[in-house]
Amino acid sequence: MKAEKNQLRPAPPPIEANEVAITTGGTILWLVAFVVLLPLHGTLARHHATWWLWTCLCGALLGLYGIRYTRGRRAALARKRASEAEADLPGTPPTP
Repeated sequence: MKAEKNQLRPAPPPIEANEVAITTGGTILWLVAFVVLLPLHGTLARHHATWWLWTCLCGALLGLYGIRYTRGRRAALARKRASEAEADLPGTPPTP
């Protein structure tokens, strides 16, 4: 009985999420923060906190890259699923 407790269970399937929407939402938030802080550049400079502004800009730029990446990943997964579905059809010759 004790040996059964130590055995590993199979990993659950990954959770499906809309990564593009999540990444886009985060990018928009970084952009909004940048736009809000932009008029406060003088105040930030007086308090040696201009890094807040540039952090927001970097977050927005990295978010743009993330949107491009997640869109490409979504398209690649869709192509993979389509080819797997096509291979499962009866009468379809296997692809080399």
